[in-house]
Amino acid sequence: MNWLDSGESTDVVYMDFSKTFDRAPLRHLLLKRNHFVVRENLLRWIEAFLSNRSFSVNAGDVLSMQKRALSGVPQRVELRPLLFVIYTSDIKYSLKAPFVMYADDLKIYNKSCNFTVMQNELDVVANWLCSCLLPINSAKASMIIM
Repeated sequence: MNWLDSGESTDVVYMDFSKTFDRAPLRHLLLKRNHFVVRENLLRWIEAFLSNRSFSVNAGDVLSMQKRALSGVPQRVELRPLLFVIYTSDIKYSLKAPFVMYADDLKIYNKSCNFTVMQNELDVVANWLCSCLLPINSAKASMIIM
């Protein structure tokens, strides 16, 4: 808002992570949880909760064989938002431009006269997304110039 108030043009890139917790590899989440100051017994409980899960698919009257779940956090679980914050919070160490992140939405701000900075930030986000195995929902991504 300070840039706009001072008459400077501002770019904002909006991104939405796609199916974030349906695809998040459990081993990545378990590694990232070590960056938080949480009691060891709670960390062990989270690891036990996420490990050794299986699933099956019900189609009509047919139930598939069970398969081991190697990724994802169970849906309709109260821990899901907290685990999402843990999984995505390390992006703040990579970005230099101002940004806001809420749930699975990321907004990056930049002065319009500095396209190189915005491109560098988008490259950082792309690399981070690849390392986290998170896709962008391209239908919800956009850029505006104010």
